Amino acid sequence: MVPPHRTIPAAILGISVTALGGSLVMQFGLDLEPCILCLYQRLPYGAAAVLAVVALFLPAPWRRAVVAVCGAAFGMNSALAFYHVGVEGYWWEAATCLSDAGTALSLADMHAALEHPVAVPCDVVQWALFGLSLSGYNGVLSLGLAALCLGAAGRASWWRRFRHA
Repeated sequence: MVPPHRTIPAAILGISVTALGGSLVMQFGLDLEPCILCLYQRLPYGAAAVLAVVALFLPAPWRRAVVAVCGAAFGMNSALAFYHVGVEGYWWEAATCLSDAGTALSLADMHAALEHPVAVPCDVVQWALFGLSLSGYNGVLSLGLAALCLGAAGRASWWRRFRHA
């Protein structure tokens, strides 16, 4: 059982590890290859997991600051995820990771592409549910986590109640 004053860092750790584990299951178990923006969206979860482990051992004022940093990381991840949704929806371009679906290739170009596979393009939606891609779900989840972390870090009464527990 987690002591009450360590509940939020423990929850951040659990959610971050679950999100990273889920992305690895989708990549290696379901063969959904991530693009570069998908890989970038994993970084805040890893950082938040490490910070949450550190926060579990810090005194209350520092723990509160670390939870706020985790909230900022989730907020940035949400922005990146919604940017990725825009790339997938062709609202804007990310020149480094667009597919060449409309380009006619010669036989030599196709042969070269088979020998040297290119990374998955960012504008291709590999999986969606109810019209929302994995990036969209990640954006919503990260936005919610950012709000919860920043709200918890800013809620002094919660921290005062558990500071000495």
